[in-house]
Amino acid sequence: LLGVILLLLLSYRSFLHATVTIDAEGIRQTGLLGKEVAWNEVRGAKLIGLPRAGWLSPPRLVVRTGVAFCTFNGGTQELLTEFARISLAYEMKK
Repeated sequence: LLGVILLLLLSYRSFLHATVTIDAEGIRQTGLLGKEVAWNEVRGAKLIGLPRAGWLSPPRLVVRTGVAFCTFNGGTQELLTEFARISLAYEMKK
């Protein structure tokens, strides 16, 4: 039980201190398990969130690659604006 609590606390700390970078090469997020997706791998993107529970969990960008999904956490308004632009751009490609 102590191990589970420790892992949960490490995960939460990583969530709070992660850095998301969006540039010409793709999207990267630092943290406990770093994530990186290049633009040429992206097949779709969607912004999701919990209705009426934004205080609990901020909206996230779900990126679909060939056979996998990758989620990126949005913490600031500027980042959420960029997530919305990415989501809209890939929605229009359908």
